Amino acid sequence: MELYQESLRIVQQLAKSDPENADKHRDWLVGISRVANVRAAEKQFDQALASYQQGLVLAKQLSEKKPEVIEFKRDLSIWLELTADIHKQLGKPGDAIGLFEECLPIREGLLNASLNDARFQTDVATALDNVGTTFGELEHFDESANFLSRAVDLTASIAENDPSNLAIQLDLAIAKMRLGVT
Repeated sequence: MELYQESLRIVQQLAKSDPENADKHRDWLVGISRVANVRAAEKQFDQALASYQQGLVLAKQLSEKKPEVIEFKRDLSIWLELTADIHKQLGKPGDAIGLFEECLPIREGLLNASLNDARFQTDVATALDNVGTTFGELEHFDESANFLSRAVDLTASIAENDPSNLAIQLDLAIAKMRLGVT
C-alpha cells in the first residue's frame, strides 16, 4: 500500500504541475484507483469511499473538460459505479442508487454513439443490473423488475451474437436468476 500511496503522490504532483494535460490527470485517476481498490480489498470501506469520491470528482472534471473523448466518459461511468458499489458495501443502497442511475445514461449514450460496440453493450447491461438489484435491495420491486428485465434482454442479445463467449453466457444466467427473484 505504501508504494501505491507514494506513486499516487507522484502522479498527483505531475498532474497538478500541468493542469491542461489530460493524460497526466488520467494517470492520477489510475493512482487513485489502485489505492482505493487496496483499501476496499482490505475492507477499509470508509477510506475506500473517500478515495473513490476523490476519483469521481477528477473523472467528472476530465469528462467535462474533454467531452469529445469517449474514454473519459466511460471512465466517469466506471467511477460512478465504483463509488456506488462502496456505498452498497457500507450498507447504504439508498446512497448508491443515484450514482447507478447517473451512470446508466452515460453508458447508454456511449452505446448509441458507438453503433452497438459489444464493450458498451456489456457496460449498459451491467448498469441496468446494478440499478435493478439496488432497487430490489430498497424494496422497490416494480422498478427492480423493469431494470433487470432490460438487463436480461440486452445480455441475451449479446450472448446470441457471441454464443462461444462463456463469460457472457454466465452473465445471462445470473441476470435471469436475479430477475427471477424480484
